[in-house]
This record gives sequence, structure tokens and C-alpha cells, in this order.
Amino acid sequence: MLDSLTAEQNLLLAEVNLVGAQHDALVDSFTLLSAVGRMTARDLTLPVAIYDPQVNQDRVRDKWFGTGID
Repeated sequence: MLDSLTAEQNLLLAEVNLVGAQHDALVDSFTLLSAVGRMTARDLTLPVAIYDPQVNQDRVRDKWFGTGID
């Protein structure tokens, strides 16, 4: 009985360690992406509107300062 409980405890500990290692690998991969400048919405293919600075420049080109902007 004691050997069975010890084996179950070792299995649980191994599973916990596996999940921790998977977490660390994921965090490290995102850290690497960030370090090399690849942590953008376009590179990660996120389902969001990609910011285009030219559109903003065209929208505010003839404005003196922050009034009347759509």
C-alpha cells in the first residue's frame, strides 16, 4: 500500500514539474520574440486591426492641434 501511494505521489510530482517546464518554455519563447522585435500583432497573426501610421497622418495633416479630429 505504501509503495502504491509513493508511486502516485511521484507521478503527481512529475506531472506538476512537466506543466511548470511547459510554462517556462512558453514564457521563454515569448521573451525571445520580444527581444528580437517579433512581438507584434502582425507577426503573431492576432485578429485585430493593424495600426497604420499613414492613415493617422492623413487624418490629422491639416489640424493645428487636437481639436476637430474625427
